[in-house]
Amino acid sequence: MKLRRGPQEHKDEVFVGNRDLLKQESTSGYEKMKWLFLACLIFRWLNSIIVRTAFNPDEYWQSLEVAHDMVFGYGWRTWEWSEGIRSYIHPLIFSIPYYLLRATGLDSTQLIIVLPKLIQGTFTAICDVYVYKLSLRIFGHNVAEWTMFFWLTNWFVFYCMVRTFSNSLETVLTTVALSYWNWFPHIDSRSTSSSAGSTNMSLSLSLAALSVLIRPTSLILWVVLAVHQMLYSVTLKQRLHFVYQCLLVGSLSLFILVAIDSYCYGKFTFILYNFISFNLINDAGVLYGTHPWHWYITQGLPTILGGYLPFFLLGIIPSTRKNLMLFIMIIFSVIVLSQSSHKEFRFLLPLMPICFIISSLYASTQFGAFHVKRWSIQTKTIIGVTTSINLFMAIYFSLFHQSGAISAHRERMGRPIDVHFLMSCHSTPHQSYIHDETVRLMMLDCSPQFPFNPNQVDQTRQFDRDPASFVSHFYDPTKEDYAIVMEGQSRRLPDLIITFTRRKKD
Repeated sequence: MKLRRGPQEHKDEVFVGNRDLLKQESTSGYEKMKWLFLACLIFRWLNSIIVRTAFNPDEYWQSLEVAHDMVFGYGWRTWEWSEGIRSYIHPLIFSIPYYLLRATGLDSTQLIIVLPKLIQGTFTAICDVYVYKLSLRIFGHNVAEWTMFFWLTNWFVFYCMVRTFSNSLETVLTTVALSYWNWFPHIDSRSTSSSAGSTNMSLSLSLAALSVLIRPTSLILWVVLAVHQMLYSVTLKQRLHFVYQCLLVGSLSLFILVAIDSYCYGKFTFILYNFISFNLINDAGVLYGTHPWHWYITQGLPTILGGYLPFFLLGIIPSTRKNLMLFIMIIFSVIVLSQSSHKEFRFLLPLMPICFIISSLYASTQFGAFHVKRWSIQTKTIIGVTTSINLFMAIYFSLFHQSGAISAHRERMGRPIDVHFLMSCHSTPHQSYIHDETVRLMMLDCSPQFPFNPNQVDQTRQFDRDPASFVSHFYDPTKEDYAIVMEGQSRRLPDLIITFTRRKKD
């Protein structure tokens, strides 16, 4: 005689089976992510070593140079650090390995140069994994694989992410935070109030807050997500809990920011106000170039997306709620960033994971799963051409374009020497690439005047207008009618002058 199991016993059996299956899937997923991270880590370490060109002075002057001066006690800090425009949070990250090198006596010039590269490469590898996880969570396996392909083969990601920009770290933090964000408050009302959901949301908000502390403009993206969270939360309790989390994380983050910067500056300093006042209220970024309002749309995004621009444009078309939300995040960010007269490619870096997720929506729909062997000749041709464009750009910009600013430091020295760099201010790194206190360096100054004057004339502008006149007046103390001389600058002819020249065509 067989005993029939009651319905509750069947439920328990199914529950146990599903739990074991989930455990196996979780273990398998962990192993996959571990190997994915190791592969990305090796790739990004090589990436960081391969890149040997200059892109923007902030790569050195807003991170490495400050960290070097903090740890070793010599170097040169730009005007932002005397005016309290920048936070010390980002340079402090690189001051730790510098301190360890100094404490162990391993602070050779080569290690001073290479170690920050490897650290930034590690950050980028973490970002790689979370780009995959973010896409996987929102759209599934097929879209995630295409997203990873676009991200890893994009020329601008290869060229820019391994550089020690605050924008690069902002992109890492934003991507990781987005992967823990509650994207579906309208589907699961318990997602932010449950223990696991609340922990993920708190982690997401904490990482988002850190990205805002490093780059205040990161707040733009999170405003969109916060509004979405409030609009689509099902219950009042869910909304109130979200507001509570934002206030708690926000107030704690502001306290940490003010405490760190006030200690490092030696006086009470609120960086967020200073940053907004300088860049938005005074629009002082015009000193470093102005661009038309449409620049991000007509030049910025098309350039950094490279050969993958068509996939992005076609990926916008599917009108799903999730796809529309991602597109709104991009459009709102671009509109707000466009209000500033000064624009740069790297300011769009945190939007690139979202752009490639949208691009992958079209690619996965049009070409199916990411299986090269199953692709048609037409598909292989399209992907081959677009990828080749990115590969060519990555090689050219990483190895050749503006390589002189880095190779100039090969003119070293090994003895006390005076070196003057006659070129646009901060075109080359300083002690973070020389690490020799006996080498005395001088660069042209381009510090803004306060109160801000958009029409000011500084040493860089004088030199660019008429290099010969500037040099003849600067190094002749009897002539005071042309060259601006900053306090503390030596007007004695140095042992070595480094400048850039234009090659004449034959």
